[in-house]
Amino acid sequence: MATITDPLTMLMQDHQRILGHLETLRRGLKSLADGKPGAETVASMRQAAQTLAREIDLHSLKKEEQALFPSLTEVIGPMGPVAVMIAEHRELDARLPQLLQELGKEKPDVSKVRALIEFIADLLPPHIQKEDYILYPLAKERLSGKQMARIVTKFEELEKAQAPPKSY
Repeated sequence: MATITDPLTMLMQDHQRILGHLETLRRGLKSLADGKPGAETVASMRQAAQTLAREIDLHSLKKEEQALFPSLTEVIGPMGPVAVMIAEHRELDARLPQLLQELGKEKPDVSKVRALIEFIADLLPPHIQKEDYILYPLAKERLSGKQMARIVTKFEELEKAQAPPKSY
């Protein structure tokens, strides 16, 4: 298997995994809405939410905010698209622990779970589109090969240092 050396391709692949976990949550929510709040459904949703939180932590809060965004802000400044992405990361970072906490209960409040998943589902796909179609092309255009190589190295360091997921 070939090693990917383009950090933007790496991030876009992360996006596909993240959207897959979101889809698992949406299917679970549909089962809950259909009156099937079995322990298996909740356990599947909890697992998907934990994986989603871990992926978003590594992808958004670490790879993007600690590796890509600093290089990008050197050439375009801290405002504009980077500031928007960081604000949206904070929104996700605030909601995911709430979702994990609710799904960790013996009897989760379905209305709270629904509201949290709907919020995440409303924010995440458009956020990913903005990154994939606006921010990453801008990075590809403005960052040098040397900057991209440093970003890949930082990604590798962050992946190795990724702590085990928090339990809620």
